[in-house]
Amino acid sequence: SDQKVFFVEADVRVKMRDGIDLVGDLYLPDVIKPESLPLSAKRMAHTQRKHDNSPRRHGSTRPTVDTNQPNFKPVEADEPEVPLASTMSFKEKVPCVLIRTPYNKSKVHESMRHPALFWVQNNYACMIVDCRGRFKSQGQFYKYVNEAEDGFDTVQWLAEQPWCSGQICCFGVSYLAHVQTSMACLAPPNLTAMFVVKGGFFDAITSGIRQGGVFEARQWLWAMKNEGGDSHHTKTRFSLAEVKQRAKGWALRHPYQPGDSPLSASRDYERYVFEYATRVDLSSFWRRPGLSIVQDLDKFSKAPMFLLTGWYDIYARSSVEIFNAMQPRLAPGHCKLVVGPWVHTGTEGNVSGEVDFGMRAVLDNNVAESRYDLALRWFDEHTRSEDDVMLSPEIEASSSVVATLPPVLYFRMGGGEGFKTPHGHMYHGGVWLAANQFPPANTQEAIYVFESSGRLRAPSTTRVATVRAAAKKRPGPISPEKVVEWARKHAAQHVPATQRAPGGAAPTMTPQTTKRKQPALVDENKVDIDKLEQSVDDTPTKAAPAPQNDRIARTIATLSNGLHVPSNLCSRFVYDPRKPFPSLGGHITPFDGLCFPGAYNQTERAAHVLCDTAALGLPLSARSDVLAFRTRPLSQALDITGSVKVVLFVSSSCVDTDFYAMLVDEYPPSEDYPEGFSMNISHGICRCSSRNIDFKSPTVDDSQFEPSLLEPEQVYCIEIEMYPTSNLFSAGHHLAVYVSSSSYPMFDINPNTGSPAAGGGSKLTRVAENTVWHTHALPSHIVLPVVTKSPPVPPQFVPVAEVLPTFQDDSKSDDDSDDDDYCDDTETAENDN
Repeated sequence: SDQKVFFVEADVRVKMRDGIDLVGDLYLPDVIKPESLPLSAKRMAHTQRKHDNSPRRHGSTRPTVDTNQPNFKPVEADEPEVPLASTMSFKEKVPCVLIRTPYNKSKVHESMRHPALFWVQNNYACMIVDCRGRFKSQGQFYKYVNEAEDGFDTVQWLAEQPWCSGQICCFGVSYLAHVQTSMACLAPPNLTAMFVVKGGFFDAITSGIRQGGVFEARQWLWAMKNEGGDSHHTKTRFSLAEVKQRAKGWALRHPYQPGDSPLSASRDYERYVFEYATRVDLSSFWRRPGLSIVQDLDKFSKAPMFLLTGWYDIYARSSVEIFNAMQPRLAPGHCKLVVGPWVHTGTEGNVSGEVDFGMRAVLDNNVAESRYDLALRWFDEHTRSEDDVMLSPEIEASSSVVATLPPVLYFRMGGGEGFKTPHGHMYHGGVWLAANQFPPANTQEAIYVFESSGRLRAPSTTRVATVRAAAKKRPGPISPEKVVEWARKHAAQHVPATQRAPGGAAPTMTPQTTKRKQPALVDENKVDIDKLEQSVDDTPTKAAPAPQNDRIARTIATLSNGLHVPSNLCSRFVYDPRKPFPSLGGHITPFDGLCFPGAYNQTERAAHVLCDTAALGLPLSARSDVLAFRTRPLSQALDITGSVKVVLFVSSSCVDTDFYAMLVDEYPPSEDYPEGFSMNISHGICRCSSRNIDFKSPTVDDSQFEPSLLEPEQVYCIEIEMYPTSNLFSAGHHLAVYVSSSSYPMFDINPNTGSPAAGGGSKLTRVAENTVWHTHALPSHIVLPVVTKSPPVPPQFVPVAEVLPTFQDDSKSDDDSDDDDYCDDTETAENDN
């Protein structure tokens, strides 16, 4: 190991276009060899390997590097300390890596590597800057919206410094990735390359802040945990223990109101969160740099972009959408996507939640030595000149490795035996595959329709056409009487002659009606929630007898308007906003007792504060507010890779409600899991009052938004778009879809009253009776991207004998770690952006 010398100047002020100063720390490698000038900076040294890429395996940590510790210290030498002022002259110029952070530029958690040291070791300058309004930077922090202009101005300032070659590369994770794509909307001339890890908005209204018209409630948790970092914040910051306690206390106090929310003591933060939580319209508020790149695709920076994400990352959908939008707009080889089976927090390991994907799933020493090593190779490829390569074989080797990566490298989950590992995880396995696009070629849409028996079934080829046509028409509203009439006519055409009534006609059925009361509004300020019954029917009605010889009326369901309909035409459940379906696994960040990211067995458990303690161990699909549809045991493996969509024909007793869908890989019972293992794969949600908004439209509408409320018990068509995924459903497994009306705290809770879920001025809620229809004319179904021929396995990933993994769990990152980590903010549980 050699001692590396570099130069540091703390609290460098960078002037923005509006006069605000952002403050950063600047690190320069010794290769610049500055000439002697008056003192203003420290000359530092540390002793480490040139490539400090030791992977964190089995709970180990990287060497601690801190300016107050022995391995990061001033050099005791005859040479004087030197200034980093713009008047200096330098014998060599170097590229600069820019890192912009809201998590404190000067503080690194003890378990993390100091990013600046890695870059100066490899002859890059590094500038780490506090975002506007955070810690030492001036201005007002408004999450996401100032990052485009501030990033542009910082890039251009760095490019003008005398030590800089004019090449600025950007690196960062989560929020540190958001600032990159925001800035790229303005196309800074000196932006040379980007390495975007688990972040960056494609369109925040469709994924990241809102989804399907629903607010992603984790934004409340981020603001609660980070409000104390405001540079103008005068209130004492809550400790992590206090944040945990407050979050659990507020968990079921929805709907929040201004002044009556977890952020009531931090009004600036409360104001921006409420704005994101209540702006449902597809307006220019959302289509601006910082929140979307959709409006700037054609002028987006042409700098090479590397995207790294995970199937359970909260920004998986955004990352895939950015790749698909930018790959055809950038030069060949200048846009790459790597997707593993990872969650948002932590390094890219082999365990997500309760599931182990095998040691091949680990990024370190598989895809590259480390995340940093991969970024270095990407930057070397796009910053080093031909002369640099000729003089340094190491640079040539580094660049050639990243150049040989396919445009898309993705990890297809599944194929494992499903046993319990020594560390208590279910072994699901998987393999790396290469593709030129996403989803890969040879992918076809397959439709599975929902049936009253709870079955998912692949219809005939001719039936598929009618299913697609029904979804394309998006009919609504349709009266349930009309639905019954259509079903009767269809049944009449398929009744065997032996069951026909005299004269050859099919038996008739007249819908009967019984008056029922609407469920009462619940005022949570006046009622003890725990003592309330979940019943929605104050006046139970007696179901009408089923007409004889009618194939569509074997049993009867009663709608809230008193209409009796054949139950095989629909499936019904009760949704109580006070008892939401708990988010267990999926695309969320960890928070003790509330948020569990990754893949989990969908069962009730004591660790989740929203689970039913009286039903511990029972499947969540057995809840009264869940419908489960599943295939028969698969006769052969099914490769699902791409984006999944669910089309539902629905009705409700209320004027507004949500529908949530989850794709599940159900393992059969085994010795290790006698009840089987139901592993969540992907999910999505739709708010019915937003069903008519085309969130993918490039056109904005700044007119006054009016929600499209429902007519109670009328039938409407909605679509739920899930996160992209890649999973091999093995033979013998069930492919299942769970349908409910909530997933909290992943998404905010719909009160079912037609009032906003937050900031509506009312805390009233209403219990909803929700219906999913599955008739011949209204075929609720799921659209699956089925790979008919698997892409190749890259040579470096040809499967070898799998070694049983030791334990590298990133989805349960310890909440007690510090949340102000600017270098790898996804390596702690506290930074869920």
